[in-house]
Amino acid sequence: MPGGHRRKHHGVGLIISGGGSRGDFHLGALEYLYDEARIEPTIISGASAGAIIAAVIAQGGNREEQREWLGRLDTMWRAMTTPDDMFTPQTWWRDLLARGPGYLHLLDPLGMGLHPETGGRAPAPRTAAEARAATHAPPDESAPVATWTAAQVMQMIGNLPALGRAGGDLASILKGATRAGSMYTPGPFVDSLIDRENFDPERVRAAGTTLRIAMVGLASGDLRFVDQDGTIRDRGDTPLEDENGETLKVDDVTLAVWASCAIPAVFRPVEIAGEHYVDGGVRENLPADVVIDKLGATDSWSLVCHPPGAAAKENELGLDPVSVMMRTGTSIMSDEQLRDEIVFARSRQSRIVQASVDVHDTMTVDRGLTALMADHGWIRAAQVHLGASHGDEDAADALIRARRRAWELEELLLDPDGEGPVPGAGLSGVMTGSAARGRDVRPADPTPSLAKRLLGRSQEGRPETETAAARPPASRTDLRGELRRLLQREPTGESRSALVDELTEAKAEIRDLLEVVPGGHVPDRAETWWQAWETHGEQVDAAPPWQLDDNTGLGGI
Repeated sequence: MPGGHRRKHHGVGLIISGGGSRGDFHLGALEYLYDEARIEPTIISGASAGAIIAAVIAQGGNREEQREWLGRLDTMWRAMTTPDDMFTPQTWWRDLLARGPGYLHLLDPLGMGLHPETGGRAPAPRTAAEARAATHAPPDESAPVATWTAAQVMQMIGNLPALGRAGGDLASILKGATRAGSMYTPGPFVDSLIDRENFDPERVRAAGTTLRIAMVGLASGDLRFVDQDGTIRDRGDTPLEDENGETLKVDDVTLAVWASCAIPAVFRPVEIAGEHYVDGGVRENLPADVVIDKLGATDSWSLVCHPPGAAAKENELGLDPVSVMMRTGTSIMSDEQLRDEIVFARSRQSRIVQASVDVHDTMTVDRGLTALMADHGWIRAAQVHLGASHGDEDAADALIRARRRAWELEELLLDPDGEGPVPGAGLSGVMTGSAARGRDVRPADPTPSLAKRLLGRSQEGRPETETAAARPPASRTDLRGELRRLLQREPTGESRSALVDELTEAKAEIRDLLEVVPGGHVPDRAETWWQAWETHGEQVDAAPPWQLDDNTGLGGI
């Protein structure tokens, strides 16, 4: 392209947001779009986790090939069982997570407190188009704010010697942090993509699909893109040149994908052509402008795996502030920026497929929640493609929430002696589609009826002033913990029977909601959602303890 001028493609664009392990939502949405809507994108962009999906799909030059690569990636993603498969903690960070709560008192002398301002991402300069698009209402000031950021933890580590109180363990952690320069390394899942059987830059070049991987220069703070040929481009999609007038390129597009995923301080920056690059979501988590305005896609789909405003609060997660930082900081601090990007994409008639139920957070990896989040993506894509009323959307959201509830009840039933559901995956973070769309909805009762019944029985015989009704509300974590203790004391008696009752009710709700959700809005496999176990870490061979049929309410237990 002489002079770096861009060619207008006038094709179908696919824009895939970042979102860590929530990328499983994209897999389900893309399954629907390729199989049912039969899309054949010719321009694909992605940031962070979306960059992984975009790059893998771009190895295909037509719909069939892209669908094949999607299927391979889906298989790899569903094989993950723990967060370490995607985010492997550095040794120093694992030690700090284990011992960190005992060190939190050290923060007050630093003047950091426990509620530093949300931040860590540089404000992005707006294009004229972005400025025109950003006309949404101001953010809700009651929304939860991040209590920690990755950069603040690294700042804490850097300042610890000045306190003069660092003991041997803390000094060892400090040395490890300085040497590693990050909290995590890419896990086995990410490493497996280096295998040329799964991703080969030469296949991307040969496929003919236009690719844009978003990343940000660490020193300059500028948004950059890497294309299918490895050319580095600016925000306006113009190729960059070095001091000699030579086009800047990266030999292996894999490096650009790693850079796009390099959350500052969480992963090490990636050096490309003499500059260090980090997570593309720092500037643009939904890289729609380059696809629509710069490359001229006349039809586009924008996939967003973050539910609007659904990040859980620290007291709902039941985690220490360090863990809260890791689980909510990176998703909360860019929420307003992401809303601007969605408004812009919608103003360009891009079809937005966005999560509306908070199934899990950005660092949770669990086979059951992955399957559920992917099904949520499938449903949301179907609703956008076929059209859905607010009532249809609410029914589908209720269906996902009912399955989420069933999954957690099954976890308790199958493993009463274990640690329970993974951290950050509690029921308390769920937001309904109505709430996400700003309609007036009544919040869900924060206490499960099962816990109410069991905890109520545990209070029998106590004076009214000492009952649960008179005490301050317990946290969700406290209720789950007490429920688990009751199950451990009486695993085959009344507690287990009550748990099976609750699970049966959840399965009946799933069955009944499937009668309400319009045909075509759920996959053919949906009938198994109330008939069989949800997916768990290990295969469940036991017969389901609930008994339901197609026509009646609750069956026998």
